[in-house]
Order: sequence, then structure tokens, then C-alpha cells
Amino acid sequence: MIILEKLSLFEMLDQIYSLEGIQQLAKVREIPFEEGDTKKKIMKDIVDCLLEEDYFRQHLYVISDQHMKLLRKLLKQQERFILSNRNKEIEAFDELDTLDYVDIDEEREDVFIPMDVRNLIVKIDGPEFEQMRKKVFWLHAVLYHAFFLYGVVKMDEVLTMYNARKGFRASSKELEQYFSYIPLDFQKFVYLDGRFIAFDLIGKDSLESTIDLQQYYEIQYPRTDEILDHYNEGYPISSINYNKIDQFLHTKSMSERQEKNFMKKFYESVIQGEQLAGLLNQFEGYLRDEDEVLFVTRTLKEIIKETPQYKYHGRNAYEI
Repeated sequence: MIILEKLSLFEMLDQIYSLEGIQQLAKVREIPFEEGDTKKKIMKDIVDCLLEEDYFRQHLYVISDQHMKLLRKLLKQQERFILSNRNKEIEAFDELDTLDYVDIDEEREDVFIPMDVRNLIVKIDGPEFEQMRKKVFWLHAVLYHAFFLYGVVKMDEVLTMYNARKGFRASSKELEQYFSYIPLDFQKFVYLDGRFIAFDLIGKDSLESTIDLQQYYEIQYPRTDEILDHYNEGYPISSINYNKIDQFLHTKSMSERQEKNFMKKFYESVIQGEQLAGLLNQFEGYLRDEDEVLFVTRTLKEIIKETPQYKYHGRNAYEI
């Protein structure tokens, strides 16, 4: 059930967090506070930040098309909305839950939305916002996939991926602008000297190692549907072998959310070159007998061959 709370965001956070929790949240949001500040003082500063219109707008920019569509549908309700597809609809609030704008009760499968948060979304949403959100989100999805597939990617390469999607066309200057709208807590890259460089490669030998590793292979670009499938679904849903693994997990009493999280982690491990033994370890506790071990092992071998990998600059083992 979606519940539009008459509680404010301030009151919701007050119910959820202790003083120590609020202090930790302030650190995460980089909101300064003094050691002797009261819980209510720190909370007020946090809420003032979270409900600042430009700050909130930028965090709405990176919500996916399908999630934004669901949010609009659900936020039309004034009090309560019975979920028709709990997992999909609750998933639409994941980003807002991560950012502490809503509270998801996993056990009861309820979503609590403070009325001031709902009202701010309704205020911001409109044709101009939606036009920019689509552009920023698409760049965000491209860079999300590129983070796992390349680690380092040139502006012209990002432009190629961005402009490959029907209805999207941008210049390098426009992409720089869209990139500046992606909130820092969602960014995986820093843009330096015409290159997007993954944060975890900055100032490390691994940056040069990555460049050296990939220089032997000309970049292979992902298709638009591969980028969107990775971001939205967690894995390439057109792949027979990935679907075999997904169907196997259906038999293991996982929730849809657990299954999706597993597939996303699994797919990203394959992209980044995890070997067969490491991938099999992810199935620990799910393999009941030798037949299941054999089935999963055979399927994983095919998946490793067909999946574009970091070390091959976006190519798969069949192409090498």
C-alpha cells in the first residue's frame, strides 16, 4: 500500500532515526553540525537541504523513465493507493528511499510518503522538467553501464552511445551540462581532459593499467537496449542463458527484489571479468545436487563467452 502521510518529512525522520542515526545522515549529506547540537536542530538542517528545490530536482533527474511514470500514477492519489504489483511499484521508490525522502516498510510492503515530499514532486514535475529529466537520465544510464564496461571512456565515445538512442541528440557541450546535473551521490565518474574516469581509478596505478589492458582492443559499443536492460532490469533480458539463470532462481524462494539484486550483481561480476569459480561462489546455498551444479556451470560458461567484458574493451570472448 502507498500511504501519503500527513506527517512531514521532519516528523518521518524523527520517527525513524535516533540522534546517532541523524548525525550519521548529516555526515552522508555533508551537512555540518556541532557535537552538542540537538537531534531536532540537525534534522531541521537536513530537511532544509533535502527539500531545497534545485537539490531535489537534480535527484529526480536520475529516476528512470519507468519509475517516473509509476511515481506520477501513484502520487495522483491523495491518501492511499493499493498496489496492483507490489514489487514493481515499491521499486519505483527505491531511489527516493535511499535518499531518505520516503520510508519503505519491506515486511509490510508499504511505502510512506510525507505530504511535503509529494507536494514538491508535483510542483517540480512538468513538461520542461520532464524534457531535461529524460536527457539527464539517459546520460546517467550510459555512464552507469560504461563504468562496468570500460572504466575510462572518452567524450566522443560517450557521445556515440548517447546519440545512438532514437530521439536523442546532443553535443559534447550539452553532455557536459547534463553531467553537471547528475547528483554527486549518483555519479561514478569524474570528467577530466575530455575523458570520463571512474572514481575508483583516480590517483591509482589501476588507471594506467586499465588503459594498457584495453589498448589492444578497439572499443565495442553496447546497444541502447543493453544499456537500458542493465539499468532497469539488471541483466540482458534478451539473452537465453541469462534467462536460464533467472528462471533457476525462480525456484529458490527468492523475492522478486532479491532475485533482481542477485542478477544485477551477477551480471556486473561477469562484465568485470570474474572467473567461473568466483561466479559459482555466488550460488552458494542455492545448489542442491550435482544436476543443478552441472546445469549452472554449463550455463555460466556460455554466459562468460557471450558477455562483453571490461578487459576486452566491451567485446566478448566469442569476438576475441
